[in-house]
Amino acid sequence: MISNQLFTRIAALLVAPACTLPGAELSAQAAVVSIGGRPLTVERDGFARVGSVVELPGDSLRVVVQDVGERRIVVVNFRDGSRQQVGHSGGGPREYRNPGRLFPQPNGWPLFQDGRSGKLLRLVEGGRALEEFLLDPRKFGARPLVLGLESAGRVVIRADGLEGGAIDSSAVLSWTVGEEEATKLATMATGVALAENGPGGMTLRRNAATPFAPATAQVVLPNGAVALVSSTPYQVTTIAPNGVRSVGPAFPWQPIPVTAADRAALAQSSAGPPQSGFGGNSTSVPRLPGDPLPTTKPPFSGADAVRVAPDGVIWVAKNRAADDPVPTFDLFSRDRVITRVVRLPAERILLGFGRGVLFLGHRDPATDLVTLERWAFP
Repeated sequence: MISNQLFTRIAALLVAPACTLPGAELSAQAAVVSIGGRPLTVERDGFARVGSVVELPGDSLRVVVQDVGERRIVVVNFRDGSRQQVGHSGGGPREYRNPGRLFPQPNGWPLFQDGRSGKLLRLVEGGRALEEFLLDPRKFGARPLVLGLESAGRVVIRADGLEGGAIDSSAVLSWTVGEEEATKLATMATGVALAENGPGGMTLRRNAATPFAPATAQVVLPNGAVALVSSTPYQVTTIAPNGVRSVGPAFPWQPIPVTAADRAALAQSSAGPPQSGFGGNSTSVPRLPGDPLPTTKPPFSGADAVRVAPDGVIWVAKNRAADDPVPTFDLFSRDRVITRVVRLPAERILLGFGRGVLFLGHRDPATDLVTLERWAFP
């Protein structure tokens, strides 16, 4: 049963006035950090595609990898390059078909969702086995989406189709694995709407299906708050577990023209698999036939452009020109303010966070495989 004790309070706060802090001045004060030199460690065997990487507790040289190319979960040891697959592919108990993004639990071992199914799996027994939990579709909808975990271990889930069957809104629920009751935190727009499709016909259209369209990403902070990162206006809004809504300042950004090179990259990506990780300028967003491209790019594109580090800092991968090889990130503090701008080494992909390190990927042009790298991060 879903508790509605917070919903009335949240609904009232949704109309609270926005913060009027001077975003342009705050943005100008942000420190710029460029990561250079050489990686600390490299695992060179490579993967076709990597979605996310989580550092294991007590051992910064062992990581869990979401191997998107082979649709498996793998433990990688940077010391000797060894790999150990966790669990098996399939539809049976404690098996998975399409493992999603890895989310660290309080004990450090990650949890992941199997595609958009109602199956959650978490690593146990030192990463040698998986434990399975099923999300009841009556409580979480037919296609629930795990948005993240808070530091206390509660899972935050976006449940579509629960708001009276509406297609344009979703319930955001907080749930402790194994418990019967989930708490409703908010109702959010899905970006889905009905559109005409010829005489008498209608079709579902999702705003995010158009590359470089304005979007709002939803992520979970360690304190249990849900952060909404919007591209228009470019700002962060947080909804605390007690229902308090806080709107950060709107930050300016430099619009980047959509060029012929961008269109060529989109055409190439539609013919092949999406790229690994997240690093801005994503061209892996599906495009609906006939969708016109905007003339300029928003600050970021797609939900995968936004992730949260273990310290609660929100990393936003900025869109960039097609010929710009340097991924750039705006880092939002817990106060919803850009405090740092981080530039990665050229042609790198951000895959995950560790203790004092970033896990980056680099696609080798000779093999077309993504190698894993550990880079020191101040």
